[in-house]
Amino acid sequence: MIRKETLLKEMNEHRKTIRVATWKAFKRNKISLLSLIVILSVSALSTVGIVYSPYNPYQPNFSGALMPPSLAHPLGTDWLGRDILSRLIAGGKYTLGLAFVAILIGATIGTFLGLASGYYLGLVGTIIQRVSEIFLILPTLIIAALFAAVLGTGLLSTLLAIAIPTIPVYAKLVHSAALRVRNEDYVEAARLLKKSGPYIMFNHILPNILHVVIVQTTYYMGTGILTVSALGFLGLGVPSPTPEWGTMVGDAKDYIFSYPFVVFIPGILIAVVVVAFNILGDGLREALDPKLRRLL
Repeated sequence: MIRKETLLKEMNEHRKTIRVATWKAFKRNKISLLSLIVILSVSALSTVGIVYSPYNPYQPNFSGALMPPSLAHPLGTDWLGRDILSRLIAGGKYTLGLAFVAILIGATIGTFLGLASGYYLGLVGTIIQRVSEIFLILPTLIIAALFAAVLGTGLLSTLLAIAIPTIPVYAKLVHSAALRVRNEDYVEAARLLKKSGPYIMFNHILPNILHVVIVQTTYYMGTGILTVSALGFLGLGVPSPTPEWGTMVGDAKDYIFSYPFVVFIPGILIAVVVVAFNILGDGLREALDPKLRRLL
């Protein structure tokens, strides 16, 4: 009993040491830390936008249409006189929210399938991997556009159009990671103790490859935001007058030469957030990987 308590205490101390080392390594990467601040700031504004925005993002004001940035309207107004800043704040919950939920769904299902195929191998693993490879032949945006065209426009169809192509990406990634650890000593010990397959997968394999999933999810958030915005721009995503960022760019494209700020402002915001997620992914990869962490 005492030995068990000692082992548990040592394990907890080891995990705490790893967490502290990971955070210290991440903090040393100033660009990744800045990217995290940008993402948290934009996410906070989008969350506030659920209940509040400076102006009504849907209400037209034709007398104030296409006004350049000013004190009253820091980012100007669009062709209907709607405040661009208010629409960006209100639209964040669609662009960021749809990307986050879609990636979460795809990551959860894909991780489960990857664990199953990586642990059981055999016919189950072969079927899962072959189906995943079929989906991976085409770029994610093309598959998403096909699903969106079939399902129609709207929140649910956009969500499914992004989530479904994400599943095989995680299935393939987690499968490869699971293969690397499925024959480790702690997994063999669990088998000798007659632990079930699901128990071993979720209690021994997944915790040791979770950092791979976290890093991939950070990268894929950028891809998800781009896909949501691209579908909106093409008219296959969230329809107007919903202030989704890509839809805003698509609706404003006719004014790109006469009033470029109407197009460039939401476009620049999309680019900044996507780049921030990619840089954050690089920082997390370096901080979570023990080999790379020692080099920082």
